[in-house]
Amino acid sequence: NYPEEPRISRRNRWNSVIASNANSNIDAVALHWYLSTSLGTLAVNDQTAPLVLANTFSGYQNLKDELNEIRNAGKEAWFTEFNLYDKGQCLHQHFIHGLFTSAMALTLLQDPVVKHIDCHDIVGSSNKSSIFNDSLGLDLSGYTNDGVNCTPYPVPASNPRELTSQGNCLVLI
Repeated sequence: NYPEEPRISRRNRWNSVIASNANSNIDAVALHWYLSTSLGTLAVNDQTAPLVLANTFSGYQNLKDELNEIRNAGKEAWFTEFNLYDKGQCLHQHFIHGLFTSAMALTLLQDPVVKHIDCHDIVGSSNKSSIFNDSLGLDLSGYTNDGVNCTPYPVPASNPRELTSQGNCLVLI
C-alpha cells in the first residue's frame, strides 16, 4: 500500500519540472529508489517472503508515470541509488535482502528508458552494501530499525572484499 504523494513531493513536482524543461544539454534524470517490505510488524518467513518480493513489482508501478515523463522528454533515467529500506525489519544480513535488491534491479532493467543502475552502496557492511569492507560486516549492533537492535546475537566475522548476501545475488545479474 502506497499513500498518495503530496502535490509538492519530488515525484509530483521536481521530476515533472526537470523533464518538461530538459534541454539538449541534459542527457538524463538521476533518481533514487528505495522500497520497504511493506510488512509492517509481520515477520519475514516462508509465507510472507513472496509478498516481500512482490513489493518490488508493485513499487515499480508507482515509478511508471515518472519514467514516462522522462521518456516523453527524450531523456534517459539513471538510478544512482536503489536498495531495501525498511524501518520495521532487520533483513540486511539475510538473503531476502539480496533477492529483494535483485528483483529491483531486474525490474528497472526491463524498462528501455533506464540506462544505468547502481545499487547503494557498494562497499561496507551487510546493512546496504554488496561487498564487505572489514571483518565486522555482519555486526549491525550499532544499527537499529525503529529502536530494534538488528544484531541481538553473536555473528561470525566477515572477510573483507567478500560478497554480502546482496552482492551474491546481484553478481548473478
